[in-house]
Amino acid sequence: MPKASIFYFSGTGNTWWVANELAAALSQRRIEASAYSIEQIAAGRAAELVAASDLVGFGYPIYGSDLPLPMQRFIVEIEVRPAKPAFVFCTQWLWSGDGASLGAAMLRARGFEVRWGEHFHMPSNVSVPVLPWPLHTDAPPAKAKYLRHSSFRVQRLAEHIAQGRLFYRGFNTLSTVAGLLQRAPYRRHLHKFRDALAPDPARCTRCTLCVRLCPTDNLLLEHDTIRTVGRCVLCLRCYSFCPEYAMLYCGRAHRHGPPFRGPSLGFDPFALIGPHKRF
Repeated sequence: MPKASIFYFSGTGNTWWVANELAAALSQRRIEASAYSIEQIAAGRAAELVAASDLVGFGYPIYGSDLPLPMQRFIVEIEVRPAKPAFVFCTQWLWSGDGASLGAAMLRARGFEVRWGEHFHMPSNVSVPVLPWPLHTDAPPAKAKYLRHSSFRVQRLAEHIAQGRLFYRGFNTLSTVAGLLQRAPYRRHLHKFRDALAPDPARCTRCTLCVRLCPTDNLLLEHDTIRTVGRCVLCLRCYSFCPEYAMLYCGRAHRHGPPFRGPSLGFDPFALIGPHKRF
């Protein structure tokens, strides 16, 4: 039976959900597939899994039509010769333009033969107070609509892979231009936001949940105060799962009801974390 390894980075659970659904869908089609959070995988172990796999997948959320920095670092760590079949997917709320194509280009540069690329529309996790109205929802019925749509795309992508039929979404000039319109300003200004998320000292209980969940060790407890060290990648994990709603975004407190707490009821963010920090 062919083997597939799926490597993913997930900030608040959306990409985790797709990666595991896709692994299950491939396994149903007689491709033995497993999904791995890159926070739990060292570079050497990843290389071993790639070598032992007949097919390799990569998944990530889209931030400003760009790959999260942890996934960019992870891809750079991996090189494969000769070329090995691969697929790439991204999760997004509305659109990303060339979100999957961008990752495919990086993977091809590392020696992968990318044969499939897909985009999945997932519930918005943007709980931070950016606009006067909420961009997110944590209501299960609202999230379920996105999951049903993405479940259909998961099954279709798995079938394309199992049948060996090439499939690419967003691999065209129009998508590239659309992605650049968002990616160019995002890359230019990202450095200004690498300390954007920090706890409100008046509300923070020093439970250190945010410290333990952070994928880049950006939050440190020192002298009974949690401070940032300029490594934030805007995954929003600390903001979404703080039990006291104590995280501030650019100094502004949370509004608009409960923050996003994962794609499904009871999601545990500790399923994502591990000792391997990439930033």
